[in-house]
Amino acid sequence: MAVWSAVLFLLVSQAYPVRAQKESKLIQVKEVSRIETVLASDEMQGRRVFTPGIEKAAKFIASEFEKIGLEKWKGSDSYLQPFVISRQRNVAPHAASDSLPANASNVIGVLPGKSKPNEYVIFSAHYDHLGINSRKMINNDSIYNGANDDAAGTTAMIMLAKYYKKMGKNERTLIFVAFTAEESGGFGARYFSKQFDPAQVMAMFNIEMIGTESKWGKNSAFITGYERTNMGELLQKNLTGTNFTFYPDPYPEQQLFFRSDNATLARLGVPAHTISTAKMDQEPHYHKASDEVGTLDLENMTAIIRAIALSARGIVAGKETPSRVDTTALRPQRRTTVAQAHSHNDYEQVRPFALAYERGFGSMEADIWLKEGELYVAHDAQGMRSDRTLSSLYLDPLLGKVRSNNGRVYAREGQSLQLLIDIKSSARETVNKLQEVLERYPELIGNKGIEFVISGNRPPSAEWSMLPYYVYVDGRPNEQYDASALKKVKLISQSFFMYSRWSGKGAIPPAEKAAMKQVVDAAHASGKRFRFWASPDTPESWKLLIELGVDHINTDKVAELADALKG
Repeated sequence: MAVWSAVLFLLVSQAYPVRAQKESKLIQVKEVSRIETVLASDEMQGRRVFTPGIEKAAKFIASEFEKIGLEKWKGSDSYLQPFVISRQRNVAPHAASDSLPANASNVIGVLPGKSKPNEYVIFSAHYDHLGINSRKMINNDSIYNGANDDAAGTTAMIMLAKYYKKMGKNERTLIFVAFTAEESGGFGARYFSKQFDPAQVMAMFNIEMIGTESKWGKNSAFITGYERTNMGELLQKNLTGTNFTFYPDPYPEQQLFFRSDNATLARLGVPAHTISTAKMDQEPHYHKASDEVGTLDLENMTAIIRAIALSARGIVAGKETPSRVDTTALRPQRRTTVAQAHSHNDYEQVRPFALAYERGFGSMEADIWLKEGELYVAHDAQGMRSDRTLSSLYLDPLLGKVRSNNGRVYAREGQSLQLLIDIKSSARETVNKLQEVLERYPELIGNKGIEFVISGNRPPSAEWSMLPYYVYVDGRPNEQYDASALKKVKLISQSFFMYSRWSGKGAIPPAEKAAMKQVVDAAHASGKRFRFWASPDTPESWKLLIELGVDHINTDKVAELADALKG
């Protein structure tokens, strides 16, 4: 009796079911370590999308699925789910030729349900990372191994597949999927999610960055969107008798529920949540070459995987069904006015600043170059001229308007102006000079109706909190920020050609429109405005951007867009 009590205590302390010892052996730290070590090895070259490294990772995951005995998705002859992404070249972002179709693949394995085969439960993680970056090496290491982000989640997904296959008690069909291109904008998850009737998906467990302790310490994790369904409550109920706790997301201001691979299905009503332990305000190895296996707590990570396995048993067995996400709370569409118009490369207009200002534009864009202590406005270095500086083209005219309007930007009270400053020269030196120049204009930097937002060559996000109070940053949907950096993000921008090659004439493919809608909604859920650059400059495209809820309508046709919005 004393021996059995000791075993019982051991199992409970590891947050695992108080059952036979046979079951406790199905998820072991040695196997977790093996899979994690392979996925985060230098051989995978950082698993960047479109590289040989990610192809090696996909083959490894597929081989694990085959050893487990999972079936392939929808009768395919491969565990790979191929699809096409519009891949952007590293050339001028305003050119339509910047984007080419490229092949990518999710990796999917299936464990068919015994009595409810048409009810799906999804276990997922993304297996891509950032690849090799020789410009930001740490201790001469240029490989971004992504051990925690997200080899840890992928390892958990594979371990859960092994567990449920051996248990053999799933009444619902279980889908195990490794997503690609999460770091590039969540393309893999979006493509995968669109293949389902959301009514048939009972739950989604997306697992991301569980290799370190949560803010509460060991034997704990948080669930994004905890309050949006009762799924977290169901999971915690099944952990009764253990010392493991699932907490609500402690970083609600970052809207993680809408920023990870669960988001597409969640927006369609599916109880789709991400489980994580990431300390979003202090992960020292996040998106760095130092994110290696040696920084992980594999024992605690194993305990987390065991907790997921145990807590999901009611859902897997078809005995429990989480409540659905309420989709009626989506952001309502608002009327778009000229205040939402954005004069792209405004300095190339016949009358920079004046043409857009006279029509009431709420945003203008100027590219700046630092040369010999002066900030020049030009599209390229060859276009710099002594009479075209940031001060002469924008700051001086803007100061004149503020003074003539008794401190307001526009005569009409309440209308503001965003000056989007696209940095083309070295980030740190140019930002320092920009601060020096702007501080010559106290009436502008202290004006609540004016926002100075830097884009282009931005400093590293770790430095954003050190920017002066009047300078904000243009973010990207595929970047993650800690709490201090997020406060400096004023809007989120992305190239239109990352989502579509539509010309702006005729009908846009529905799948591409849906992908764009998701990224716009995700920015709004984070409390940020959204802009597409390089969007087709046609009336049809302007209507599409308005329909999508885009906050800044990009144009080089200032007069035409103004007329369209006023009409």
